[in-house]
Amino acid sequence: MSPVSVVVILLLCCVFALYYKKIRRYLELASLVPTFKGHLPLIGHLHKVIGGSERFWEDVKEASDAAEKSGGITTLWVGPKAIFFINDPDDAFTVLNSCLRKSYFYNVVFGWFGDGLLTSDVPKWKRNRKLLNPTFSQHVLDGFLDVFNRQAALLAQTMEPKVGTGEFDPTELFLEATLEAVCQTAVGISLDDQSVIDSEYKKAIAVAFEGSAQRLGKFWLHPDFLYQFSGLRKHIDEAVAVIRNMSQTVFNKRQAERQQTKLATTSSRRFLAFLDLL
Repeated sequence: MSPVSVVVILLLCCVFALYYKKIRRYLELASLVPTFKGHLPLIGHLHKVIGGSERFWEDVKEASDAAEKSGGITTLWVGPKAIFFINDPDDAFTVLNSCLRKSYFYNVVFGWFGDGLLTSDVPKWKRNRKLLNPTFSQHVLDGFLDVFNRQAALLAQTMEPKVGTGEFDPTELFLEATLEAVCQTAVGISLDDQSVIDSEYKKAIAVAFEGSAQRLGKFWLHPDFLYQFSGLRKHIDEAVAVIRNMSQTVFNKRQAERQQTKLATTSSRRFLAFLDLL
């Protein structure tokens, strides 16, 4: 073995030893939680998340079921990183309020969201959280119940003809119902407004989430410096461009309506959308 090879091996061993020392306490604590089945040395459950969004959501369901059987929590490992599946609402509340710093998985899966409040750093979240509290008050949320109930009833009617016809993929129906509810409650528009919400936008949403699931399953694309050279990034970026263009169009449309009709003070609407409240 050449001297260069020996030096390289020694350097790699030192790097591994330093990294293990850094995360040892983390691994010890995480190992106290029951581990989801299928764990393999070094890669953990990485092999289970390869396969796109359909496989991803199947694994999420399996892990959730496993958590239910093991006291409300289980761990899925992606390499040395742990993902905790928590079923109990009180436990989830405790974790979310004590772990404000977002995991790097947020960037891997939802990096295209940008630096918004849901994915921002802790200082930005703390600075703006109190400003958002009135928007998420119970009174405001109660005003959306009519929209949620109406969309649930419409979804049930849409799925009724499928009863007794065997298996079918409800993804498109769920996406349509979810988009309708989000558009009405968040920005105050309807999917019937084809000048804003069209088939291209719906397709872009599906592409962005499918691409995110693919990136999660391809561990070599987790680092940004490798991901930026991949064809997957180009695919996702094209979809995100459509989504952001729609968002800006909606914002401009609502801003113009507010100026023309003084929407914030009118009593003709049963509720104000989140965009109006913000």
